[in-house]
Amino acid sequence: MRHVLALFDAPVPAARAVRALAEKGFAADDVQLCARGEVPDIGARTSRDLPHEPRALQAALQDRGLGEDDAALCAEGVARRGAILVLVRCPTLSAPVAERLLAAALPPELAEHAARWKAQPSAAYMWAQVAAPPIG
Repeated sequence: MRHVLALFDAPVPAARAVRALAEKGFAADDVQLCARGEVPDIGARTSRDLPHEPRALQAALQDRGLGEDDAALCAEGVARRGAILVLVRCPTLSAPVAERLLAAALPPELAEHAARWKAQPSAAYMWAQVAAPPIG
């Protein structure tokens, strides 16, 4: 098994990714969502086994095969910046499909998140503070 992920800056593209994964047959139990605060119901279970504290989340992501730097970036994104992590557990042969489906929802690349945060150290995604349209 392998884990594939994307870090989103808003719920709507994350919902698109989750929906596309479901349509291609990825099991709901294998698609996890990790975010700070309440996230609209987008069809993925909010992970209970991924911690929200930055160091613990980084360690959990590294345990799932993510490199140290990328895991640290994702942990900062979720815990401090308000990003939404969509994590997919899948067989190795299905990983390229999961990667394409996540990428099709247009999440910023991890390097793009890092550059944004370096340029604006206090930058955060404020989606949770704005009333969002229903997703469905």
